[in-house]
Amino acid sequence: MPASNPPTPLDSGGDPGEQAGTPQSPISDANIPEKNTFSKKLGSSPAGMGAELAGATLVLAGLGYLIDQYLGGDSSTGLAIGGFLGFSLGMYRFIHKALQQIEKPKD
Repeated sequence: MPASNPPTPLDSGGDPGEQAGTPQSPISDANIPEKNTFSKKLGSSPAGMGAELAGATLVLAGLGYLIDQYLGGDSSTGLAIGGFLGFSLGMYRFIHKALQQIEKPKD
Protein backbone atom coordinates (compact mmCIF):
# COMPACT_ATOMS: atom_id res chain seq x y z
CA MET A 1 0.00 0.00 0.00
CA PRO A 2 1.56 3.31 -1.06
CA ALA A 3 1.99 6.07 1.52
CA SER A 4 -0.44 8.93 1.09
CA ASN A 5 0.86 12.46 0.93
CA PRO A 6 -0.54 14.88 3.52
CA PRO A 7 -2.67 17.70 2.08
CA THR A 8 -0.83 20.89 1.21
CA PRO A 9 -1.80 23.80 3.51
CA LEU A 10 -3.64 26.68 1.90
CA ASP A 11 -1.72 29.86 1.17
CA SER A 12 -2.42 32.38 3.92
CA GLY A 13 -1.28 35.30 1.78
CA GLY A 14 1.41 36.12 4.32
CA ASP A 15 5.17 35.82 4.24
CA PRO A 16 6.61 32.59 2.83
CA GLY A 17 8.56 32.05 6.07
CA GLU A 18 5.39 32.29 8.16
CA GLN A 19 4.03 29.11 9.68
CA ALA A 20 0.97 27.74 7.90
CA GLY A 21 -0.90 27.03 11.13
CA THR A 22 -0.65 30.57 12.52
CA PRO A 23 -4.09 32.19 12.50
CA GLN A 24 -4.33 35.61 10.89
CA SER A 25 -7.00 38.18 11.42
CA PRO A 26 -8.93 38.93 8.23
CA ILE A 27 -8.85 42.60 9.23
CA SER A 28 -5.30 43.78 9.50
CA ASP A 29 -3.54 47.08 9.06
CA ALA A 30 -2.45 46.01 5.59
CA ASN A 31 -6.11 45.77 4.44
CA ILE A 32 -7.10 49.26 5.63
CA PRO A 33 -6.35 52.09 3.20
CA GLU A 34 -4.60 55.01 4.83
CA LYS A 35 -5.56 57.62 2.25
CA ASN A 36 -8.99 58.70 1.04
CA THR A 37 -11.48 57.70 3.69
CA PHE A 38 -15.04 56.96 2.60
CA SER A 39 -16.34 60.42 3.45
CA LYS A 40 -13.57 62.09 1.45
CA LYS A 41 -14.24 59.80 -1.51
CA LEU A 42 -17.97 60.44 -1.46
CA GLY A 43 -17.62 64.21 -1.28
CA SER A 44 -15.20 64.42 -4.19
CA SER A 45 -16.74 61.76 -6.42
CA PRO A 46 -19.10 62.77 -9.22
CA ALA A 47 -21.97 61.00 -7.42
CA GLY A 48 -21.29 62.91 -4.21
CA MET A 49 -21.04 66.19 -6.06
CA GLY A 50 -24.31 65.46 -7.87
CA ALA A 51 -26.01 64.63 -4.58
CA GLU A 52 -24.79 67.94 -3.17
CA LEU A 53 -26.22 69.78 -6.21
CA ALA A 54 -29.59 68.05 -5.83
CA GLY A 55 -29.62 68.59 -2.07
CA ALA A 56 -28.94 72.32 -2.34
CA THR A 57 -31.68 72.67 -4.94
CA LEU A 58 -34.25 70.72 -2.92
CA VAL A 59 -33.47 72.43 0.39
CA LEU A 60 -33.65 75.98 -0.95
CA ALA A 61 -36.71 75.21 -3.06
CA GLY A 62 -38.33 73.75 0.07
CA LEU A 63 -37.49 76.88 2.05
CA GLY A 64 -39.03 78.98 -0.73
CA TYR A 65 -42.17 76.84 -0.59
CA LEU A 66 -42.40 77.30 3.18
CA ILE A 67 -42.06 81.06 2.76
CA ASP A 68 -44.88 80.95 0.19
CA GLN A 69 -47.07 79.04 2.63
CA TYR A 70 -46.23 81.39 5.51
CA LEU A 71 -47.08 84.48 3.47
CA GLY A 72 -50.32 82.86 2.31
CA GLY A 73 -49.98 83.81 -1.33
CA ASP A 74 -51.35 81.75 -4.18
CA SER A 75 -48.23 82.17 -6.31
CA SER A 76 -45.12 79.99 -6.22
CA THR A 77 -42.65 82.84 -6.37
CA GLY A 78 -40.72 81.71 -3.28
CA LEU A 79 -40.47 78.18 -4.63
CA ALA A 80 -39.14 79.42 -7.97
CA ILE A 81 -36.64 81.82 -6.38
CA GLY A 82 -35.50 79.19 -3.86
CA GLY A 83 -35.11 76.56 -6.57
CA PHE A 84 -33.11 78.93 -8.75
CA LEU A 85 -30.83 79.98 -5.86
CA GLY A 86 -30.35 76.35 -4.79
CA PHE A 87 -29.46 75.24 -8.30
CA SER A 88 -27.10 78.20 -8.74
CA LEU A 89 -25.33 77.53 -5.44
CA GLY A 90 -25.13 73.79 -6.19
CA MET A 91 -23.66 74.40 -9.65
CA TYR A 92 -21.11 76.82 -8.20
CA ARG A 93 -19.98 74.19 -5.68
CA PHE A 94 -20.00 71.45 -8.35
CA ILE A 95 -17.79 73.45 -10.73
CA HIS A 96 -15.50 74.56 -7.90
CA LYS A 97 -14.90 70.95 -6.76
CA ALA A 98 -14.43 69.76 -10.35
CA LEU A 99 -11.77 72.41 -10.97
CA GLN A 100 -10.02 71.47 -7.72
CA GLN A 101 -9.82 67.84 -8.85
CA ILE A 102 -8.40 68.86 -12.22
CA GLU A 103 -5.72 71.06 -10.64
CA LYS A 104 -4.81 68.51 -7.94
CA PRO A 105 -1.39 66.95 -8.62
CA LYS A 106 -1.47 63.21 -9.28
CA ASP A 107 0.43 61.10 -6.73
